[in-house]
Amino acid sequence: MTQKAKNELSAIQRDLTNIINELRSVENGVRRDFQGIGNDVCASRLSTVTTRLEQASRMLKNLDTTTLAPGFDLGI
Repeated sequence: MTQKAKNELSAIQRDLTNIINELRSVENGVRRDFQGIGNDVCASRLSTVTTRLEQASRMLKNLDTTTLAPGFDLGI
């Protein structure tokens, strides 16, 4: 994997972590600030999405870049 591809992968991981943190914050705000108007359903959906993003993040972090073909560049 090229250095450019490694850097891009790291940037994707950082962005994904930031998105996850922001969604958790929104979920908590919805649960707290919108009680009684469907907040549980909305917050639950946000939680589901965030959990799936966390799974994707773990998969990216566990990606063994040494097994990729030489010159693999993530299409960048």
